[in-house]
Amino acid sequence: MQKSLLKKSFIIATIAGIVLGGSWYYLTQTARGGSYALYVAAAWGTPIGIKFDCAKETDKRVDQKFQLPFNVDQDVKDALKGFWYYSYYRQCLYDAGYNFSGDKIQPSSITPDTPDALYTNPLGGFSFRIPEGTTIVSDNKLNVDFDDRLFVSSLETSSETISIHVYVTYRDIKTVEDITKIIKQIPGTVGSITGTIFEKSNSGVDIVYMKQDDDMQGVAFVTPQGHVVFVAGSNLLEPIIKTVADTLSSTNL
Repeated sequence: MQKSLLKKSFIIATIAGIVLGGSWYYLTQTARGGSYALYVAAAWGTPIGIKFDCAKETDKRVDQKFQLPFNVDQDVKDALKGFWYYSYYRQCLYDAGYNFSGDKIQPSSITPDTPDALYTNPLGGFSFRIPEGTTIVSDNKLNVDFDDRLFVSSLETSSETISIHVYVTYRDIKTVEDITKIIKQIPGTVGSITGTIFEKSNSGVDIVYMKQDDDMQGVAFVTPQGHVVFVAGSNLLEPIIKTVADTLSSTNL
């Protein structure tokens, strides 16, 4: 009887070892398995329902990517898959209001403050004054197919749209002087820069004020966190853009 129990225990332990070993190999050594390992390990603080929905969306987007022709070997394809699993999962989490670590992202806000209002962007780490009645149309949207460093927002005034581009990393830019050396136009526009003025906001933030030949203008600056930010609009918004430049405050919000 005891030998029979020992034999059964040995068989069960062997089967369990095979299952665990196979699971480890699948989760760590294969592209598809790697995606599931990513979903399990990332964003611990994110609600499970959001993680599940993002996992489904990510798998769908990666599968769509690989319906395109790729004239590369399998190792390169597997590397690309790993990058896209991470990138699309990260984008979905941000869209749901969480970062890749699972922390809840504080949304941008507009607070009435007579005679105008205060716009605050916690992700970017800055704020500035805008006309009362301005609304947030989009808030720090990430498009990894375009640029996985870039978060884009837009504000709607009574007549025009203000665009806000936040690069969370930009290794070649440390100062506003670097911006003018590297950037040839305001992001999201088609014109060429025709004039720049270096100045400080009322709170002491170094900024560069730019004008372009496509009737666009804006201000750019670098936050203490190293984020590179552009706030821009058409020439019709010149008084508002100048108010942004004057009232800009950049801190570790």
